[in-house]
Amino acid sequence: YNPINPNRLNFFTRIWIQNFRAKNLLINYKKNIKTFSYDDDYVYFPLHYEPERTTNPDGGFFHDQFIALCNLRKLIPEEIPIIVKEHQTQFLVLRGSRGRSPLFYNLINNLKNIRIVSTSESSLKLINRALIVSTITGTAALESAILGKVCVTFGSAWFDGCPNIIKWSKKLNYNEIIQYKISDFKNIKEYLLNKKDKFTVVGCQNG
Repeated sequence: YNPINPNRLNFFTRIWIQNFRAKNLLINYKKNIKTFSYDDDYVYFPLHYEPERTTNPDGGFFHDQFIALCNLRKLIPEEIPIIVKEHQTQFLVLRGSRGRSPLFYNLINNLKNIRIVSTSESSLKLINRALIVSTITGTAALESAILGKVCVTFGSAWFDGCPNIIKWSKKLNYNEIIQYKISDFKNIKEYLLNKKDKFTVVGCQNG
């Protein structure tokens, strides 16, 4: 008995199963894609690749992205759509296909005015045209802050406290986000340089 491979599947069978899972995930994603217009007001929520530390453990209570989307939907008026885009690497054959259930897309489509869009859509364009950007701990928060867009984050990220980034709380309301005074790039740059000076050390990730 092999606890890692109890059915004693051979190498080729395992590869076939992994490819099937990745293909099935992509098919179900495409089934749930909806149309939207860049000219309309919308909130952009890019999904995280899973499994990865950006959601678990850094997401804390919001390690489940569905929970974050539910709370975002409560925060944003229902008439404003939330645009959801999958992380393209989620469809990779190995870990990506095991980190997401195909049913996840059906689940989030049950929320009011949620629109899943194609992975071919440009993230930068989606950020630039968005009313608000939201993520758990993703770098989309930094991108939106630099581009002059306010972003709501749900998890605990190293860039907490960065100008143009608001951390979610139960007391946060939509008007507070809309009325947020956007900081220019100089303030973002100063914040990042201060982070570097205070917390970074010289090192090598991969010799």
